[in-house]
This record gives sequence, C-alpha cells and structure tokens, in this order.
Amino acid sequence: MAVEDQFIWVLCWIGLLKLIQLCVFPSLDRAFGEVSGAISYSIALLLFSLSSWYAGLLRLPLQMAILPFVPLSVFGFMRGFFTVERMRRQLRWDLIFVAAFLLLLLVRFLNPSISFAEKFMDHAFLASIMRMPLVPPLDPWYAGGFLNIYYYLGYWTLGALGILTGIPSTVVFNLALPTFFALAVLNAYALGCVLLERYRWLPMAMIFIVNPAFMKELLTGAGLSSAMWNSTRVIEGTINEFPFFSFLWGDVHPHVMGIFNQLLLMVLLVYGYRKWPSLHDRSRCLIVALCALSLGSMSLLNTWDIFIYGPLVLFAFTLILFRDGGHVTFKYGIQKYFPLFGVPILAILIYLPYYLQIQPSGISGVFLVELPSDISRFLLVHGIFLSIFYMVIFEDLRKRPFCLIVAVPFILAGYHAAAIAVVPFVCLITRRPLSMPELLGAFGLATMLIPEMIYLKDGFGIDYFRMNTVFKFYSAGWVLSAVSTGCFAGRWFHRLMLPATARLILKTMGVAILIIAFAAPLFFDLDYGYGGGTLDGAQYLKGMHPGDADAIAFLRGWPGNITLLEAAGGDYTYYSRVSSFTGIPAVIGQPGHEYMWRGAEAAITERVRDVRTMYEDPSEAPELFDRYHVDLVYVGELERQSYRLSLPSDLLEAIYEEGDVTIYRVVRG
Repeated sequence: MAVEDQFIWVLCWIGLLKLIQLCVFPSLDRAFGEVSGAISYSIALLLFSLSSWYAGLLRLPLQMAILPFVPLSVFGFMRGFFTVERMRRQLRWDLIFVAAFLLLLLVRFLNPSISFAEKFMDHAFLASIMRMPLVPPLDPWYAGGFLNIYYYLGYWTLGALGILTGIPSTVVFNLALPTFFALAVLNAYALGCVLLERYRWLPMAMIFIVNPAFMKELLTGAGLSSAMWNSTRVIEGTINEFPFFSFLWGDVHPHVMGIFNQLLLMVLLVYGYRKWPSLHDRSRCLIVALCALSLGSMSLLNTWDIFIYGPLVLFAFTLILFRDGGHVTFKYGIQKYFPLFGVPILAILIYLPYYLQIQPSGISGVFLVELPSDISRFLLVHGIFLSIFYMVIFEDLRKRPFCLIVAVPFILAGYHAAAIAVVPFVCLITRRPLSMPELLGAFGLATMLIPEMIYLKDGFGIDYFRMNTVFKFYSAGWVLSAVSTGCFAGRWFHRLMLPATARLILKTMGVAILIIAFAAPLFFDLDYGYGGGTLDGAQYLKGMHPGDADAIAFLRGWPGNITLLEAAGGDYTYYSRVSSFTGIPAVIGQPGHEYMWRGAEAAITERVRDVRTMYEDPSEAPELFDRYHVDLVYVGELERQSYRLSLPSDLLEAIYEEGDVTIYRVVRG
C-alpha cells in the first residue's frame, strides 16, 4: 500500500470531517459563541452518525447521510456567515484539532498492526459494517447473528466515514483513534474556555497525566512499556485504564471512542448552566436538543457511560432550573420543566429502533461487593485526584468537621477505600452555591465509590467478578475528575496572581510538553515486534503470515451475505484472523467474546464442535454446511495445525490456491 495513497486518504478523511463541521458551525455560533467552532466538530460527527445509521436502517446508500448537512450549509451561506474574520477566529480550533490528530496519527503510523488485545474484535466489527452497512450489522464472529448484542455506534460511524471516503478498513482502523483523540482534546479545551478565565488549557492537560502507579513503577526500575501496562492492572482482578494509556495502547474500543462525547456533554451542560438566564428560547431549545443527541448517542457508543452521565444530566438541569428560585422560564409558553424531562425522552426517541432491536444477555444482575479494593492500591489509581479534592475541601472540613462522620459507616463495613472517596463527595455535593466543577468532581468521586459497593455481574467469573464494572466506571470517572481538578488548579493559579516570569515558565513548560509529546514516539519501540511505518493495520501479515495476507486480500473483495468456515480457537490469539480482517461472518470467531455477549454457552460450544466436524468428518459436513449456510471453506496453516483435515471433496470447488492456503466454495445443486 503506497505511502502516497495513505497521505491522500488522510487528507480525504480530515477534509470530510472539516466539511461536515463547516455545515454545522453556523447553526451553533449564535448560541455557543466562542466555543461553537470547537464543539461543532463533535456535534457534526454525532449528526453524521445519526443520519448514516438511519440510512442503514432504511437500507439506503450511506452516501445519503450527507443530505441533512446540505440545508445547514445553505443556511450558513444565506446568512453570509463564512467571512474571513470569522474563519480566522475559527483557525485556532482547527490548529488544535489537526495538531492532536497528527500526534496520535504518528503513534498509529509507528504501531499500526491489528494484532493483539481487542484489535481483532475492533476491526472485525468495522470490516463487517463496511462490507454490508446494515442495521443491525452482521456479527462477523457468529454467522446468522447480528451486533444487536453490543454497542456498536462508534464502529458504525467509522465504517460510514470509510465508505464515503473510499478508505480501506485496515487504514480506517488507524485513523479512528487520532480522530477521537483530537475531538477529546478540542472539547476539553473548550471546557477550560467556559469554566476558566486563565489557564484554560489545564482541563485538557489533565487528560495527559498518568496515575501514581505508573510513577511508582518507574521509580522501582520498570521500563516505560512495563510501567504503562502494570499501572492499568493495579487493583486485583480489575482493569484500571486511564485515557493516556488507552489512546497509546491502540484498541479502538467503546470506552476510548466515547471519551470525546463525554467531554462534549460536559461542555453543553456547563455552558447551559452559565448562560441559561441570558439565552433566548431558541438557544435553550438547541442546548436541550444537543444534550439529547449526545446522551442518546452515549448508549450506542459505550452504554456504561449512561449510568454516570444520565444522572449528571438530570442533576445539572435541576440546578439550572432552580438555582434562581425556580423563576427561569421560557418566554413563549414552553414549560420550565421541559429540559428536565425533554432531554431523556428525546435521547431515547432519536435512537428508538436501536432499543427495540437490542438483545442484551451479558448482565445477570447487580450485587454487593464483598471483597473491596485494598486501600493502598486504590490510592495508586486515584491518588492524584483525591489529593487535589482533599485540598479543595480543606476549608470545608475546617468549618464543618462533622462531614467526616460520613466515612464511619463505610469504615465499619470494611469499605475503607470508599470511605476515602465519600468525604470529598459529600463536601462537594453539599456546597452552596454548587458550581459545575464541584458537580463534575462529585460525579467523578461517585465513579470511585460505586464500584467499591456494587458491581454488575457478567460472565468474567469469580476472580474477575467486578472487572468490567471497575474498568468502565473508572474510565469515565477519570475524565470527570480530570476536568474538575483541572478547573480547581486553574482557579488556584489565577488567585495566586503569578508574576509574569512564572506565567512565562508555565507557558514554556506547556510548549516543551507538546514538543516532547510529538518527539517521544520516534524514540520508543512502539510496534511490539509487528513492524510500523504504515497506516495499513494488515501490513504485518505479509511478513509474518504471507499466505494468509494474500488470501485475505482476495476475500476482502467478495460481496454479499456469505458465511465463512475457518478454524475456531482461543480468544486473543491469531484464531479468527480471516473473519476479523475481512468482516465475512464465520461460523464462530472468538468463543469467549461471543459467550460474554450472548450468554449462550451451549450454542457456542456446539459451534466450536461443529467447526471441527466440518473439517474432519466428510459424512457429517454436508448437513452442517447447510445448517450454517457455509459458502466458503478456508484451509490455511492454522487449519492444518488444528484439525485432521478430511473435507467432502465432491461438495467443494477450489477458487483460490496460493502457497499454503486453499479457499473452497461450497457447491450446492
């Protein structure tokens, strides 16, 4: 894959994102003023997700997803919106977006492989959607099944962008994280612009920090790679990722893709809280509609975020409507309570067909945590934020020492880590007046508290009983806590009235950090032995698995709803490589994942057994071919290692024979 082609694809990708952003920008400018240029990037992407999703639902060409943007652009031109002066003011947001995008693009260029962790799953979903953009999408690891068992909107959005730009899925995969990272940076900086008079970059900078466990690992002699990994496996039996790690690790997974939308929703809520009394009804309705769009998309991007941000939206609008004695109303007869019930109702309605289609089966209930976190490990994860929160509430505790009493029940019950978090939570949430940094901080602390008390039971077993709950709550909680503590730090610096020399030093440090961030990837081994220097995530196959590389390239052009037979093996291995790289549904892909999503252990075990039978028993294979509607049989090195091959040759026609790979088409009368 030529570097020149990849360069053109990057330009096409950024160009499409900029085009839809320009279409949305004029409709937001009057309501959101200074930050409209920043948030219009994310809102444009969510609107594109919505329109393309409905195009897929109605079986329309995804190119029609652009149609809703046409009247928006016409509106802007009719207003004479696109002046030189306005575009000049917009330029800073464009520069921030492009700089952040290029930083992560460099990381992906050096480490592009779709190879380990969740990358096979992430690309399998993306490739399936780009092959057949249907709603719900086909499950590439469970022939005959659909992705209505998982939250897939992030993959859908990427697939739709890939279809419109004509970029292969293996390259789209490596454009994904740079896009979501750039949007997250934009929204974090926009939050700083709304909440802070000076040091507005601090909420954005907090996204780049690591946890105390990482620093402990470095101090005890661990290498950078080991320190980064170990710092995300601190609390026993759980995952403790933070955004900086997640973006560098490279999994295009929902908890990473959803970060930009979390920050967008915070911008909308914070801006609404600060400006609501002075806004016209039209602007208020726009804020309500955009909050609904963001919250409604959250369920499909990363459903876990709803558990945190749904209550945050209700709490924030309650504050907005009642902070002035309940007298803030709409001018034209719209009931003042409309935002309170309008946002959740609209959030459900905009993606109502999704909720009617979804068939979740992975969660079996909510249970109390009987083995809470070790307090020292808890501090190694949350210590930085907790330290800042305790500095913030120091004066509160001096005036109201009785607030410490709230920790006693937790201590007596054995939840010592929760006791540490509950004190600042109560102090922040009971402040009067309650400002948005306090509210965001309280919800960030709640995400530390909740997994210490309860967990959602899934299929991870006894040793990892709360792994997913901790993982997903901590991921969202880090973003909330980072923004909140970044704002508190900004307030402190502003009050200190630092001299010009100190401010210059801070700015110099900021520039130095940016330079280091861009240069660092060039000095570290980021490819984990798979090779880099490309944006094609399948490039490494040519060197490590050349037979599969050519055969997969051959299959990627096969259209239609077809089923593939390939070897079935363990999760997080090279098994399922054909379905993962082509998006063609296999009889069974990675069994452990399918069990987590479907909970149908017997059916999944049967499929694994039937795959073996189809490869080894020519007498039973024909009936199983028909049962699973198998169209193609893949025989490569992995199949020869896994099975004693004995195929029904009278039913198979070789359509590909190169090297150690043969692909057969099932012949039916």
